[in-house]
Amino acid sequence: MSAVRTSISQLGHIGISKNSVTELKSKLSQLSTELSTLAADAKGQWAPQIASLKSALATAQTAVTDLTSGSGSASTAVASIAGVASAASALLSTATKSC
Repeated sequence: MSAVRTSISQLGHIGISKNSVTELKSKLSQLSTELSTLAADAKGQWAPQIASLKSALATAQTAVTDLTSGSGSASTAVASIAGVASAASALLSTATKSC
């Protein structure tokens, strides 16, 4: 859970620069990997919250990829990252209550 929490925190600390999209893609990929590890370790615990975060993460990854290809918009990417933050908050809240 600690690795997921750290990755989520890092998403909020990406500055605006010419490398922002690349950095964002990297952070989202890292979170995806850590979330998969958490899901395997949790063995079904927090399954609805993990599924929700995985879905939000997939949406964000698509939105950021679309930015790279020029077919997306910054507002869509920002909204999708907000969705990741919301889903992550729900997971962390539920996990904290059960620990």
